[in-house]
Amino acid sequence: MPARSEDEGLRRREARRRTTRAARLRALSAVLSPVVQASLRRTTRRLVPELELGPAERRQLERDLTRWVETWLHVSADSDGSGALDPRVLLELELTPKEASMVLTELRVSLTRALVSAQGVEPGDKRITAQLETLNRCFDEALCDLLQTSAGDARRRLAREEKLVVVGQLVASLIHELRNPLSVIDTSMLLVERRAKRGQSVELHVGRARSQVDRSRRIIDDLLELLHERPLLRRPVGLSELIEDGLEALGPERSRVRFDAPDDLPSVEVDAGQIEQVIVDLLTQVLETTASESPVRLRAWSNGAEVVLEVAEEGLEAAWGAASKSNGAGAELALSRRLAEQNYGRLEASLGGSHGGPVYRLVLPEPARPSEPLLPPTDPEA
Repeated sequence: MPARSEDEGLRRREARRRTTRAARLRALSAVLSPVVQASLRRTTRRLVPELELGPAERRQLERDLTRWVETWLHVSADSDGSGALDPRVLLELELTPKEASMVLTELRVSLTRALVSAQGVEPGDKRITAQLETLNRCFDEALCDLLQTSAGDARRRLAREEKLVVVGQLVASLIHELRNPLSVIDTSMLLVERRAKRGQSVELHVGRARSQVDRSRRIIDDLLELLHERPLLRRPVGLSELIEDGLEALGPERSRVRFDAPDDLPSVEVDAGQIEQVIVDLLTQVLETTASESPVRLRAWSNGAEVVLEVAEEGLEAAWGAASKSNGAGAELALSRRLAEQNYGRLEASLGGSHGGPVYRLVLPEPARPSEPLLPPTDPEA
């Protein structure tokens, strides 16, 4: 019951506040409406040197500002106390936030002078104190809204610019990644033509071309998925399960991969489709950069805080010192790196062995473990 009475009191105070503001806005509108055009004409003249306006631009700004202020005064006259200057109109006039702030300041000064002049009183006269407070509050609110709108626009513009930079990097990576499968397809088709003329089997080369077409499609799908920014579908999933699915996607090349992982490999909380694609990309990259007969090692383990998956040619051991370790995996794996980062992981790349073959690591955080329950303190005298 007391809470209901308190809420009722708040509603009544708010209603009185809005009624008082509505009355002040109507009084302000009645005084300013007859003189607003002359006042805004003087305002735009003062803004000409600051905004570097030509005659035509000055007249257009004067018309736009007059329409804006007259609309505000008209709405305020019929308002329930919520009438406010909308600063977004200034931004729609293609003014910068700094220029819009300057316009608001000049308008405030000009309308204050007009209010004092129209009443025939001195600036400090108590008879217009309430109207001046209302006018200043409207402009304070408009300036606050302008700053918030400008900050939001700046954040969105920065996000778009950052996205364009990323898109540029990904497109460059896409060109690099598509070059390899297209070369394989071209070579395979050439061999198909030769063997077909001799009546020889072409099944092997057709299969290779088809696998590279699938890989190209996968690369393009990865890029489109990143650009569309679909929500992550993160859930706990066994890394061994993801690895097995990735190996299945390799087709016949799976026979070259030696998989080694403990039975108790922990789960990870990731978007399963994205991380499976990263695993396939790492394996494909290493398979294509090693001799066709060479096996590829795929190892996975946990260090207690993170789960690590390493892909390299069998026998290669990378030097993971500070000098050789990199959070970037090269331009050819830019898409995979982005997918890993979206899942709070990272790709690392190094070189191993005498011929410097690539060694890649995908590092993912383990899901947070629930803390152990606290036991009640033991009474020493018990």
